[in-house]
Amino acid sequence: MCGDGYKLMYHGTTDRNGIGVVITEALRSHVTSIDCISDHLTVKEDIGKTVMRIISAYAPQVGCTPEEKSSFYEDQGQYVHSIGDEEVLLLGGDLSGHIGEEREGFNRWHRGYGYGMRNDEGQRILEILGPHHR
Repeated sequence: MCGDGYKLMYHGTTDRNGIGVVITEALRSHVTSIDCISDHLTVKEDIGKTVMRIISAYAPQVGCTPEEKSSFYEDQGQYVHSIGDEEVLLLGGDLSGHIGEEREGFNRWHRGYGYGMRNDEGQRILEILGPHHR
């Protein structure tokens, strides 16, 4: 539930894979597009000279086939790589991955603030998002 001055943009079905973005009423007038692709919701905002893409995603988890999981990450990768370098990308949600503390191979954008060990999904997250880091 949102309080005064906030707007919820939501996509999903009852009890499964709901995703959303909450923005302030002040930023609502800067929203130029809202897209729902697979299990992610993207809000594009033009704020002055800055174009920002906010992505809320829900990765397939328990009960999903390896093919469904791979398809999700491939779709995310294609979408992220289609975003121009001049745009700011914010990605949040339940990506079912642990990027861990280890920075090796991702030193440029992983600052070591993860927790524990990296799993396969965490590896995929770093591989997808890393090239978009500036």
